[in-house]
Amino acid sequence: MTRSPLTGGTNTVVTGNNDDTINASGSNNDIDTDAGSDQIVLTGGTNDVNTGSK
Repeated sequence: MTRSPLTGGTNTVVTGNNDDTINASGSNNDIDTDAGSDQIVLTGGTNDVNTGSK
């Protein structure tokens, strides 16, 4: 499992792994994921999520 906690201004996460947990706090978060069983929690200003997962 990949855990990617994000805090701060501009964060970019690209993941192609399975069972990812991503917590984003702050503004301007870009998350691209192409995997199964992803959990994404976004807190902050502008959040962009592109997911190709189940």
